[in-house]
Amino acid sequence: MIQQNLFVLIFLFVLSVTSLCVSSCSNDTATQPIGQTEELFWVRDGDSEMPVILSGNKQSEMILLLIHGGPGGSSAEFLAGFEKNIGKDFLLASWDQRYSGFSKFEIPEQPLTMTVASNTEDCNTIVNFLKEKFPQKKIVIWGQSWGGAIVSSYASHPTYNNKIAGWIVVNGTVTGFEWHRSCWEFAVRRCKEVDSIQYKESLDWLRANPFEPSKPFDRAHLLKVIEIASGLYYEGEPEQTDAQLEEVVKRIKTFFPLAADMDRYSRNVALEVNDISTSAEMYTWRVNVSAMSAPGLLIWGEKDETCPIELLNWYSNLLTSNQKIHDVKIYSNAWHTPFYSDPEKHDADVKQFINGLQ
Repeated sequence: MIQQNLFVLIFLFVLSVTSLCVSSCSNDTATQPIGQTEELFWVRDGDSEMPVILSGNKQSEMILLLIHGGPGGSSAEFLAGFEKNIGKDFLLASWDQRYSGFSKFEIPEQPLTMTVASNTEDCNTIVNFLKEKFPQKKIVIWGQSWGGAIVSSYASHPTYNNKIAGWIVVNGTVTGFEWHRSCWEFAVRRCKEVDSIQYKESLDWLRANPFEPSKPFDRAHLLKVIEIASGLYYEGEPEQTDAQLEEVVKRIKTFFPLAADMDRYSRNVALEVNDISTSAEMYTWRVNVSAMSAPGLLIWGEKDETCPIELLNWYSNLLTSNQKIHDVKIYSNAWHTPFYSDPEKHDADVKQFINGLQ
């Protein structure tokens, strides 16, 4: 599961905090700790009720829709950080995908399933909700990790793409096969960089087992590559401090104060329906950027082993060859979540991009 460690860390921290300032929250309005707006809505699509938190500058003409990673996480996990700066200028919409975060659903007897297409359709449900509520506002979609797949799919959808003014991907799984192959490319490169002699056995195996479009999906092959890549990560990534985690938890509990909420969150984080990120369905999914009509921004931590820089290079080249307007920001000292490791730069780049769309 992509980015699961962060979710687990937050969950464990929640359990350790016993005296938080908790505000009650209804389905409509709550308190306004940053002096702007704060609302919680539940949007139903099929068997799931998905929470959408609206906060930030309600007077802005722009809405930034935040799409979390995982699958399984919650956009509420990084909402507090976005509110500090970006929320002063724009209205933020924090959405938890079906079967993820704090979304509500009953687990049936038959296994739950989801696809890239179903996530894209859910995203459209949320976009329609926002457009109905704020018909005069423009919408920009932002997605990180797994959320980047949803952004990529939505922005290139031939029917949905004209509903957004722009899109932002931060270290995202922008397409299926190429994401899998980029993990292999990262592992090969890092074996050579770290110690080609020490990692000779891994390097020989990788060279003998490349990713090729003509090959059928082999999940065991993919998991072996991810295992090798994960052991070759760049050290030095700063950890979230207790103070930062406590701030995240306090903000989450503003909207989800009950023990049942955290029970649901922990269940959903661990679920990853049909292992979609490492599934055959993901492997065969190819993004078709030819349908893209809105400009985009790609923000990437160069040290990421989950969505390596090789994936960014491939995607940017694809967009360029299709004459799609986009900008690229590479953070040389950032990993999978550059909005945590370099928030000032991330926020400045996001604000500059959105302001350019107005």
